[in-house]
Amino acid sequence: MNTLLLDAVQGLRAAHPHLRPVPLARIRAVRAAAHAPAETPAKATEPAARRRPLIVAGALAAPLVGTNVFAAYGQSLWAMDHLTLGAPLWVAVGIAVAFSATVESIALFLSATAHASRMAGDASLPARLASYLVAGGAATANYSHWALDWRPNAAACAFAAFSFGSPWLWGIYSKARHRAHLRELGQVDKRTVRFSPARWLLYPVATFAATRNAVWEGITDPAEAVTRWEAKAAARRTAAAGRRAAHPVEHLPLWAKSAWRAPMAAPSSPSPPVTVPPSVEVPTSPATAMPAPAPASSPAAAKARPAARKAPAPTPPTAGDGETPTAIVARLVADGTGFPTIAKAVRAAGHAMADRAIRDLIADARTPREDTP
Repeated sequence: MNTLLLDAVQGLRAAHPHLRPVPLARIRAVRAAAHAPAETPAKATEPAARRRPLIVAGALAAPLVGTNVFAAYGQSLWAMDHLTLGAPLWVAVGIAVAFSATVESIALFLSATAHASRMAGDASLPARLASYLVAGGAATANYSHWALDWRPNAAACAFAAFSFGSPWLWGIYSKARHRAHLRELGQVDKRTVRFSPARWLLYPVATFAATRNAVWEGITDPAEAVTRWEAKAAARRTAAAGRRAAHPVEHLPLWAKSAWRAPMAAPSSPSPPVTVPPSVEVPTSPATAMPAPAPASSPAAAKARPAARKAPAPTPPTAGDGETPTAIVARLVADGTGFPTIAKAVRAAGHAMADRAIRDLIADARTPREDTP
Protein backbone atom coordinates (compact mmCIF):
# COMPACT_ATOMS: atom_id res chain seq x y z
CA MET A 1 0.00 0.00 0.00
CA ASN A 2 2.77 2.36 0.90
CA THR A 3 4.49 1.50 -2.36
CA LEU A 4 1.40 2.40 -4.36
CA LEU A 5 1.06 5.77 -2.56
CA LEU A 6 4.71 6.54 -3.13
CA ASP A 7 4.38 5.75 -6.84
CA ALA A 8 1.29 7.98 -7.09
CA VAL A 9 3.07 10.90 -5.42
CA GLN A 10 6.08 10.52 -7.66
CA GLY A 11 3.80 10.40 -10.71
CA LEU A 12 2.09 13.66 -9.66
CA ARG A 13 5.42 15.37 -9.14
CA ALA A 14 6.63 14.25 -12.54
CA ALA A 15 3.44 15.42 -14.26
CA HIS A 16 3.32 18.77 -12.39
CA PRO A 17 6.86 19.84 -11.49
CA HIS A 18 5.72 23.40 -10.60
CA LEU A 19 3.60 22.24 -7.59
CA ARG A 20 5.17 22.36 -4.11
CA PRO A 21 3.99 20.60 -0.94
CA VAL A 22 2.02 22.83 1.54
CA PRO A 23 3.44 22.93 5.12
CA LEU A 24 1.31 21.31 7.81
CA ALA A 25 1.28 24.42 9.99
CA ARG A 26 -0.27 26.45 7.18
CA ILE A 27 -2.99 23.85 6.68
CA ARG A 28 -3.88 24.01 10.39
CA ALA A 29 -3.99 27.81 10.37
CA VAL A 30 -6.36 27.83 7.39
CA ARG A 31 -8.65 25.31 9.07
CA ALA A 32 -8.73 27.29 12.35
CA ALA A 33 -9.57 30.51 10.51
CA ALA A 34 -12.38 28.75 8.64
CA HIS A 35 -13.97 27.38 11.81
CA ALA A 36 -13.46 30.53 13.98
CA PRO A 37 -16.63 32.55 14.89
CA ALA A 38 -17.17 35.77 13.03
CA GLU A 39 -16.10 38.80 15.09
CA THR A 40 -18.05 42.04 15.21
CA PRO A 41 -16.06 44.77 13.56
CA ALA A 42 -14.92 47.50 15.91
CA LYS A 43 -16.03 50.22 13.54
CA ALA A 44 -19.67 49.21 13.95
CA THR A 45 -19.62 49.76 17.77
CA GLU A 46 -17.58 52.96 17.87
CA PRO A 47 -20.31 55.32 16.59
CA ALA A 48 -22.86 53.94 19.09
CA ALA A 49 -20.39 54.35 21.95
CA ARG A 50 -19.70 57.91 20.86
CA ARG A 51 -23.37 58.77 20.48
CA ARG A 52 -24.47 57.49 23.92
CA PRO A 53 -22.82 60.27 26.02
CA LEU A 54 -24.12 62.87 23.58
CA ILE A 55 -27.67 61.58 23.92
CA VAL A 56 -27.45 61.64 27.73
CA ALA A 57 -25.96 65.14 27.74
CA GLY A 58 -28.65 66.36 25.34
CA ALA A 59 -31.43 64.92 27.51
CA LEU A 60 -30.01 66.69 30.57
CA ALA A 61 -29.38 69.99 28.76
CA ALA A 62 -32.80 70.22 27.06
CA PRO A 63 -34.76 71.45 30.12
CA LEU A 64 -32.01 73.90 31.06
CA VAL A 65 -31.71 75.35 27.56
CA GLY A 66 -35.50 75.56 27.09
CA THR A 67 -35.99 77.30 30.43
CA ASN A 68 -33.29 79.86 29.68
CA VAL A 69 -34.62 80.51 26.15
CA PHE A 70 -38.16 81.28 27.30
CA ALA A 71 -36.89 83.31 30.25
CA ALA A 72 -34.73 85.38 27.87
CA TYR A 73 -37.71 85.86 25.54
CA GLY A 74 -39.82 87.27 28.38
CA GLN A 75 -37.00 89.53 29.55
CA SER A 76 -36.41 90.84 26.02
CA LEU A 77 -40.09 91.83 25.71
CA TRP A 78 -39.87 93.63 29.06
CA ALA A 79 -36.69 95.42 27.87
CA MET A 80 -38.39 96.55 24.62
CA ASP A 81 -41.21 98.15 26.62
CA HIS A 82 -39.06 99.79 29.30
CA LEU A 83 -35.54 100.31 27.91
CA THR A 84 -35.81 101.26 24.21
CA LEU A 85 -37.16 104.82 24.77
CA GLY A 86 -38.60 105.20 21.26
CA ALA A 87 -35.55 103.83 19.42
CA PRO A 88 -35.89 102.24 15.97
CA LEU A 89 -37.11 98.69 15.81
CA TRP A 90 -33.76 97.11 15.02
CA VAL A 91 -32.09 99.08 17.82
CA ALA A 92 -34.84 98.14 20.26
CA VAL A 93 -34.56 94.46 19.31
CA GLY A 94 -30.77 94.56 19.72
CA ILE A 95 -31.00 96.22 23.10
CA ALA A 96 -33.66 93.78 24.30
CA VAL A 97 -31.71 90.71 23.15
CA ALA A 98 -28.47 92.01 24.68
CA PHE A 99 -30.22 92.77 27.97
CA SER A 100 -31.88 89.35 28.26
CA ALA A 101 -28.65 87.56 27.25
CA THR A 102 -26.69 89.51 29.87
CA VAL A 103 -29.15 88.72 32.67
CA GLU A 104 -29.28 85.01 31.79
CA SER A 105 -25.50 84.81 31.40
CA ILE A 106 -25.03 86.29 34.88
CA ALA A 107 -27.36 83.68 36.37
CA LEU A 108 -25.64 80.89 34.43
CA PHE A 109 -22.20 82.15 35.43
CA LEU A 110 -23.11 82.13 39.13
CA SER A 111 -24.66 78.65 38.85
CA ALA A 112 -21.60 77.30 37.02
CA THR A 113 -19.30 78.85 39.65
CA ALA A 114 -21.30 77.27 42.46
CA HIS A 115 -21.12 73.89 40.68
CA ALA A 116 -17.35 74.15 40.22
CA SER A 117 -16.87 75.11 43.88
CA ARG A 118 -19.00 72.18 45.04
CA MET A 119 -17.10 69.69 42.86
CA ALA A 120 -13.80 71.04 44.22
CA GLY A 121 -14.99 70.69 47.83
CA ASP A 122 -15.18 74.43 48.47
CA ALA A 123 -18.07 76.53 49.77
CA SER A 124 -20.70 77.04 47.07
CA LEU A 125 -23.52 78.64 49.06
CA PRO A 126 -22.65 82.33 48.38
CA ALA A 127 -22.58 81.86 44.59
CA ARG A 128 -25.76 79.81 44.68
CA LEU A 129 -27.62 82.42 46.74
CA ALA A 130 -26.43 85.12 44.33
CA SER A 131 -27.81 83.12 41.37
CA TYR A 132 -31.17 82.83 43.17
CA LEU A 133 -31.15 86.60 43.73
CA VAL A 134 -30.52 87.34 40.04
CA ALA A 135 -33.16 84.81 39.02
CA GLY A 136 -35.65 86.42 41.43
CA GLY A 137 -35.08 89.83 39.83
CA ALA A 138 -35.60 88.42 36.34
CA ALA A 139 -38.74 86.61 37.47
CA THR A 140 -40.13 89.83 38.92
CA ALA A 141 -39.49 91.66 35.63
CA ASN A 142 -41.22 88.93 33.60
CA TYR A 143 -44.18 88.81 35.97
CA SER A 144 -44.63 92.60 35.91
CA HIS A 145 -44.57 92.63 32.09
CA TRP A 146 -47.22 89.96 31.62
CA ALA A 147 -49.45 90.71 34.65
CA LEU A 148 -51.70 93.73 34.32
CA ASP A 149 -51.74 95.63 37.62
CA TRP A 150 -49.81 92.72 39.14
CA ARG A 151 -52.80 90.43 38.82
CA PRO A 152 -51.72 86.84 38.27
CA ASN A 153 -52.41 85.08 34.99
CA ALA A 154 -51.05 82.06 33.16
CA ALA A 155 -48.45 83.93 31.07
CA ALA A 156 -47.11 85.92 34.01
CA CYS A 157 -46.74 82.86 36.23
CA ALA A 158 -45.19 80.74 33.45
CA PHE A 159 -42.50 83.28 32.46
CA ALA A 160 -41.73 84.07 36.11
CA ALA A 161 -41.31 80.32 36.73
CA PHE A 162 -38.99 80.06 33.72
CA SER A 163 -36.76 82.79 35.10
CA PHE A 164 -36.74 81.56 38.69
CA GLY A 165 -36.52 77.84 37.86
CA SER A 166 -33.22 77.99 36.00
CA PRO A 167 -30.92 78.09 39.09
CA TRP A 168 -33.01 75.40 40.76
CA LEU A 169 -32.50 73.06 37.82
CA TRP A 170 -28.79 73.82 37.83
CA GLY A 171 -28.69 73.07 41.56
CA ILE A 172 -30.35 69.67 41.07
CA TYR A 173 -27.92 68.77 38.29
CA SER A 174 -24.95 69.94 40.35
CA LYS A 175 -26.04 67.94 43.39
CA ALA A 176 -26.42 64.75 41.33
CA ARG A 177 -22.97 65.17 39.77
CA HIS A 178 -21.40 65.94 43.15
CA ARG A 179 -22.96 62.91 44.82
CA ALA A 180 -21.79 60.64 42.01
CA HIS A 181 -18.29 62.06 42.43
CA LEU A 182 -18.35 61.41 46.18
CA ARG A 183 -19.61 57.87 45.59
CA GLU A 184 -16.65 57.22 43.29
CA LEU A 185 -14.31 58.45 46.04
CA GLY A 186 -16.03 56.24 48.64
CA GLN A 187 -17.19 59.18 50.77
CA VAL A 188 -20.93 58.41 50.70
CA ASP A 189 -22.65 55.87 52.93
CA LYS A 190 -24.36 52.95 51.34
CA ARG A 191 -28.13 52.72 51.21
CA THR A 192 -29.73 51.43 54.37
CA VAL A 193 -30.97 47.86 54.61
CA ARG A 194 -34.54 47.28 53.39
CA PHE A 195 -36.78 44.84 55.25
CA SER A 196 -40.12 43.58 53.96
CA PRO A 197 -43.40 44.98 55.33
CA ALA A 198 -44.13 41.55 56.83
CA ARG A 199 -41.07 41.82 59.08
CA TRP A 200 -42.07 45.32 60.21
CA LEU A 201 -45.62 44.17 60.90
CA LEU A 202 -44.87 40.93 62.76
CA TYR A 203 -41.58 41.85 64.49
CA PRO A 204 -41.44 45.66 64.74
CA VAL A 205 -39.08 45.87 67.74
CA ALA A 206 -36.58 43.30 66.45
CA THR A 207 -36.68 44.76 62.93
CA PHE A 208 -35.99 48.27 64.26
CA ALA A 209 -33.06 46.98 66.34
CA ALA A 210 -31.61 45.11 63.35
CA THR A 211 -32.04 48.19 61.13
CA ARG A 212 -30.33 50.41 63.69
CA ASN A 213 -27.37 48.04 63.99
CA ALA A 214 -27.14 47.68 60.18
CA VAL A 215 -27.10 51.45 59.69
CA TRP A 216 -24.24 51.78 62.18
CA GLU A 217 -22.19 48.96 60.64
CA GLY A 218 -22.99 49.80 56.99
CA ILE A 219 -24.76 46.53 56.17
CA THR A 220 -27.16 46.42 53.21
CA ASP A 221 -27.99 42.70 53.08
CA PRO A 222 -31.12 41.88 55.17
CA ALA A 223 -29.97 38.35 56.05
CA GLU A 224 -26.54 39.55 57.18
CA ALA A 225 -28.13 42.37 59.20
CA VAL A 226 -30.38 39.92 61.08
CA THR A 227 -27.48 37.51 61.71
CA ARG A 228 -25.20 40.22 63.08
CA TRP A 229 -27.92 41.63 65.32
CA GLU A 230 -28.82 38.20 66.73
CA ALA A 231 -25.14 37.53 67.49
CA LYS A 232 -24.85 40.84 69.36
CA ALA A 233 -28.08 40.21 71.27
CA ALA A 234 -26.87 36.74 72.31
CA ALA A 235 -23.54 38.20 73.49
CA ARG A 236 -25.37 40.84 75.55
CA ARG A 237 -27.59 38.21 77.16
CA THR A 238 -24.56 36.07 78.05
CA ALA A 239 -22.76 39.06 79.57
CA ALA A 240 -25.84 40.01 81.60
CA ALA A 241 -26.16 36.47 82.92
CA GLY A 242 -22.51 36.53 83.97
CA ARG A 243 -22.97 39.84 85.80
CA ARG A 244 -26.04 38.52 87.61
CA ALA A 245 -24.12 35.43 88.68
CA ALA A 246 -21.14 37.48 89.93
CA HIS A 247 -23.22 40.17 91.70
CA PRO A 248 -26.61 38.71 92.60
CA VAL A 249 -27.60 41.56 94.92
CA GLU A 250 -27.29 44.33 92.30
CA HIS A 251 -29.83 42.65 90.01
CA LEU A 252 -32.57 42.11 92.61
CA PRO A 253 -35.71 44.29 92.79
CA LEU A 254 -35.68 47.29 95.11
CA TRP A 255 -37.72 45.60 97.84
CA ALA A 256 -35.45 42.53 97.73
CA LYS A 257 -32.31 44.70 97.94
CA SER A 258 -33.55 46.45 101.09
CA ALA A 259 -34.46 43.11 102.65
CA TRP A 260 -31.06 41.64 101.72
CA ARG A 261 -29.08 44.58 103.08
CA ALA A 262 -31.01 44.75 106.37
CA PRO A 263 -28.78 44.07 109.42
CA MET A 264 -29.00 40.43 110.41
CA ALA A 265 -27.76 39.12 113.78
CA ALA A 266 -25.15 36.47 113.33
CA PRO A 267 -25.97 33.21 115.11
CA SER A 268 -23.76 32.86 118.20
CA SER A 269 -23.08 29.65 120.05
CA PRO A 270 -24.76 29.58 123.47
CA SER A 271 -22.32 29.99 126.33
CA PRO A 272 -22.35 27.22 128.95
CA PRO A 273 -24.08 28.15 132.20
CA VAL A 274 -21.84 29.04 135.12
CA THR A 275 -22.49 26.80 138.08
CA VAL A 276 -21.46 27.91 141.53
CA PRO A 277 -20.81 25.22 144.10
CA PRO A 278 -22.93 25.55 147.21
CA SER A 279 -19.83 25.73 149.38
CA VAL A 280 -18.50 28.86 147.60
CA GLU A 281 -19.88 32.13 148.79
CA VAL A 282 -20.11 34.96 146.33
CA PRO A 283 -18.90 38.11 148.02
CA THR A 284 -21.09 41.07 147.66
CA SER A 285 -19.89 44.60 148.25
CA PRO A 286 -21.61 47.93 147.97
CA ALA A 287 -19.57 48.68 144.86
CA THR A 288 -20.50 45.48 143.05
CA ALA A 289 -23.99 44.99 144.34
CA MET A 290 -26.65 45.90 141.79
CA PRO A 291 -29.45 48.03 143.17
CA ALA A 292 -32.94 46.65 142.89
CA PRO A 293 -34.99 48.23 140.15
CA ALA A 294 -37.35 50.85 141.41
CA PRO A 295 -41.06 50.45 140.74
CA ALA A 296 -42.39 52.13 137.63
CA SER A 297 -44.57 54.44 139.68
CA SER A 298 -41.82 55.54 142.04
CA PRO A 299 -40.24 59.04 141.84
CA ALA A 300 -36.81 57.54 141.08
CA ALA A 301 -38.12 55.83 137.96
CA ALA A 302 -39.79 59.04 136.83
CA LYS A 303 -36.47 60.88 137.14
CA ALA A 304 -34.61 58.13 135.24
CA ARG A 305 -36.85 58.30 132.18
CA PRO A 306 -35.68 61.75 130.91
CA ALA A 307 -32.06 60.73 131.45
CA ALA A 308 -32.58 57.62 129.34
CA ARG A 309 -34.13 59.66 126.54
CA LYS A 310 -31.26 62.15 126.50
CA ALA A 311 -28.56 59.46 126.37
CA PRO A 312 -26.19 59.93 123.37
CA ALA A 313 -26.52 57.67 120.35
CA PRO A 314 -24.06 54.78 120.21
CA THR A 315 -20.97 55.58 118.19
CA PRO A 316 -20.32 53.40 115.14
CA PRO A 317 -17.77 50.66 115.64
CA THR A 318 -14.29 51.51 114.53
CA ALA A 319 -11.77 49.31 112.83
CA GLY A 320 -8.60 48.10 114.42
CA ASP A 321 -5.19 49.22 113.28
CA GLY A 322 -3.99 47.39 110.14
CA GLU A 323 -7.26 45.50 109.68
CA THR A 324 -8.17 44.51 106.10
CA PRO A 325 -11.53 45.49 104.57
CA THR A 326 -12.59 41.82 104.44
CA ALA A 327 -11.91 41.39 108.17
CA ILE A 328 -13.70 44.63 109.02
CA VAL A 329 -16.76 43.65 107.01
CA ALA A 330 -16.83 40.12 108.42
CA ARG A 331 -16.58 41.38 112.02
CA LEU A 332 -19.27 44.03 111.60
CA VAL A 333 -21.60 41.69 109.72
CA ALA A 334 -21.26 39.20 112.54
CA ASP A 335 -22.32 41.98 114.93
CA GLY A 336 -25.42 42.67 112.82
CA THR A 337 -24.28 46.11 111.61
CA GLY A 338 -25.91 47.68 108.55
CA PHE A 339 -24.32 48.90 105.34
CA PRO A 340 -23.93 52.64 106.19
CA THR A 341 -22.04 51.88 109.41
CA ILE A 342 -19.87 49.25 107.71
CA ALA A 343 -19.00 51.70 104.89
CA LYS A 344 -18.02 54.38 107.42
CA ALA A 345 -15.85 51.93 109.35
CA VAL A 346 -14.08 50.72 106.20
CA ARG A 347 -13.35 54.27 105.04
CA ALA A 348 -12.31 55.34 108.56
CA ALA A 349 -9.66 52.62 108.51
CA GLY A 350 -8.10 54.29 105.45
CA HIS A 351 -9.49 52.01 102.74
CA ALA A 352 -10.89 54.01 99.77
CA MET A 353 -13.50 51.60 98.41
CA ALA A 354 -16.63 52.18 96.36
CA ASP A 355 -20.08 51.31 97.67
CA ARG A 356 -20.42 48.46 95.19
CA ALA A 357 -17.18 46.82 96.34
CA ILE A 358 -18.25 47.10 99.98
CA ARG A 359 -21.62 45.55 99.13
CA ASP A 360 -19.84 42.66 97.42
CA LEU A 361 -17.79 42.05 100.57
CA ILE A 362 -20.96 42.16 102.68
CA ALA A 363 -22.65 39.65 100.36
CA ASP A 364 -19.62 37.34 100.57
CA ALA A 365 -19.59 37.64 104.38
CA ARG A 366 -23.31 36.83 104.63
CA THR A 367 -23.09 33.84 102.29
CA PRO A 368 -22.39 30.65 104.29
CA ARG A 369 -19.33 28.73 103.17
CA GLU A 370 -19.35 25.08 102.28
CA ASP A 371 -16.66 24.15 104.80
CA THR A 372 -18.55 25.76 107.70
CA PRO A 373 -20.12 23.05 109.92
